[in-house]
Amino acid sequence: MGLDVHLHIEGVKPADENFNKKLKVLKACHEAGVEAPEEILEFFEVGSTEEYFHENVDDGGVTVKISDRDVLRGIDRKPNVEKGFESCVSSLPEHNYRNGFYIDLEKIPKDIKLLRVFTSNSY
Repeated sequence: MGLDVHLHIEGVKPADENFNKKLKVLKACHEAGVEAPEEILEFFEVGSTEEYFHENVDDGGVTVKISDRDVLRGIDRKPNVEKGFESCVSSLPEHNYRNGFYIDLEKIPKDIKLLRVFTSNSY
């Protein structure tokens, strides 16, 4: 069994005044040990208050998972189908032992202003 390389693509909706207000509510709920209201969880696109603090690396905006691709196999391990992102990332044809992907920016919601791309490895 070899090394699997995964390419993660996330969209970031930058923080604004509305984000900062809702983040204060989320943090207050987290500190109090209570679940945030459904409206807050939906805004941050998480299932629980704890999930937000476990999954997010910064408070720079709402992070939306777009793709979690197995680079060597060219497949999406966890496509974000419910958000319609399954069609915005497609594999490039293999050429000279290079693997890559197209990201169709027209298919990404306009409020996503940044793409965060990073890799992880697993055995």
